[in-house]
Amino acid sequence: MLTARACFLIWQVILLYEIFMMLVQIVMLNLLIAFMAQLLGQLRANAQLMAHYERAILVIEQEQMLMSRRNLEQRKKQQRKGQRGLR
Repeated sequence: MLTARACFLIWQVILLYEIFMMLVQIVMLNLLIAFMAQLLGQLRANAQLMAHYERAILVIEQEQMLMSRRNLEQRKKQQRKGQRGLR
């Protein structure tokens, strides 16, 4: 049969184990939150870079369209000048 002292020691060990396990869970949850915060920061930075990249692509496309229109207008003007010279 267990003595009163042995029962007290067993309950102390169980209590310390439970406290330790709760602390481990709190630390692990804190690590998970820190990891997710870091990941979110990286995702935001990547999203901002992608937004700048997409904007640059749109600007380049618009510039190319404007240049092609200008080239087309210049060709038409040259053709008109050439047709006037033939008359």
